[in-house]
Amino acid sequence: MIRTKTSDDRASLWSDNFFASLEPTSGCHLALNHLPGVRTVIKDKLGRFVWVSENVPARHGFTTTDEMLGLHDRDINPPALAEVYWRDDKTVLESGQSLLAKAEISFNEAGLPDWFVVNKVPLRNRRGEVCGLIAIISPHHGLGQVPIGSSAAQTAAKHIKQNLSEPLRLNDIAEIVGLSVRQLQRQFSASTGLTLSEYIVRCRVMEACRLLRESELQLQQIASHVGFYDQSAFNRAFQKYMPIRPLEYRRAQTTTRIGAARHLADSQSCSGSNGIDSDL
Repeated sequence: MIRTKTSDDRASLWSDNFFASLEPTSGCHLALNHLPGVRTVIKDKLGRFVWVSENVPARHGFTTTDEMLGLHDRDINPPALAEVYWRDDKTVLESGQSLLAKAEISFNEAGLPDWFVVNKVPLRNRRGEVCGLIAIISPHHGLGQVPIGSSAAQTAAKHIKQNLSEPLRLNDIAEIVGLSVRQLQRQFSASTGLTLSEYIVRCRVMEACRLLRESELQLQQIASHVGFYDQSAFNRAFQKYMPIRPLEYRRAQTTTRIGAARHLADSQSCSGSNGIDSDL
């Protein structure tokens, strides 16, 4: 079938009429609850949660979706992350333009920091005015990985992740990739939505989280290992992106591991000493 501009216009009008005919409470958005691994939130023009998918509340300590209605990102996230989320929301709300494929740090289902890909699309009322937005958050698999478009940005990101314990000067990184600092900054921001400095600090904090979970290194050793040569600077950077202090984070992760181990042991004891269900 050959489509013409006239037939395309008719199809577009037919599609618009279909959506306009839907009962506002028909609940077509509820299908978003069934996208595997994908979180969805709908916010009003003030950034308040109007609707969240069913897999969102538990990540923030809530039991039901209703508990989150009317809240703002600043009510549930570390201040630095909430500030970034709201800044992006305002860009979409004020410009009426979508923000697509932006890399952001958020918390996964285990409560650990991870990279996610975020798409934010403005929503309009019947008068055509922007009245809110829908944000779709999907995981970018691999802790510390981030989708980066330009080869120069990829090279810079690789160098950063391989040298977190070393001083990372922008001039040196730009020289490695063969660009001026300004050119590299522009390409990197276009690919990730982050400045190089933001990316460096976030990668350092995420690596610190890994070491706090998986090693017995002292805090000062971890700070040095991820490129912070001052304990107070490490603490400030960590708390900028995480809701608790480094030591509290370690204790929380230890408690979680102990609880999981006890749960496994209890499950196995109930199923027989060999850990195999006796009914099988």
